[in-house]
Amino acid sequence: MPARAGEQYCYRKGVLAFDGVRDLTWTGQLSSRPSRDPDGSVDYGNIDYLIIEGDHYTVEGNLGQIDLHAASIRVALVSDGTILASRGIAADR
Repeated sequence: MPARAGEQYCYRKGVLAFDGVRDLTWTGQLSSRPSRDPDGSVDYGNIDYLIIEGDHYTVEGNLGQIDLHAASIRVALVSDGTILASRGIAADR
């Protein structure tokens, strides 16, 4: 999907859902305050990367860094309030 007019990248809202979380460490929580988008919604920033190594997941971005162990991850992309795609991804063992 191409970027919208006036945007450099194609931004998509989405959800990461971790199933069977055994432990979680979250550091640097919101070191910068969330902003408001032109439509008034709260913007917590970007996820810069997601690393998956077996059942260990690392998520880092404006929200800080989250390290966790979980059985699996589900990803859902959202458009206009409707989930476009959702898929369970089993962690490599």
